[in-house]
Amino acid sequence: MQVKEVGSGAIQRQLGKKLLEAARRREIDVAVVLRLGRWGRSVTDLLLTLQEVEHLGVGFVSLTEALDLTTPAGRAMAALLSVFEELWRELLGERVRARLAQVAGNGPLAR
Repeated sequence: MQVKEVGSGAIQRQLGKKLLEAARRREIDVAVVLRLGRWGRSVTDLLLTLQEVEHLGVGFVSLTEALDLTTPAGRAMAALLSVFEELWRELLGERVRARLAQVAGNGPLAR
């Protein structure tokens, strides 16, 4: 089974849910993702889904980070990286909101 999902993190991840359902039905042995941050958008979401995948006996590999979550070291690194992914998203959101507030208050600013 191959699932390809391309799009914004703002949309509902229907294909990710489909992949989890396939794992629950024992139709897959391993889930391979391009980037860990594309699997879960928060530390809690990521850890919960990874725990479920592990509990189901399905391997999980992230290609960009070269993580194999079938190993203790891979699981530890995934937890650390998920914290930094969430921090990055929150900082980016803060910068966007600050810029929008600045533009709304002062009009468009030149670079």
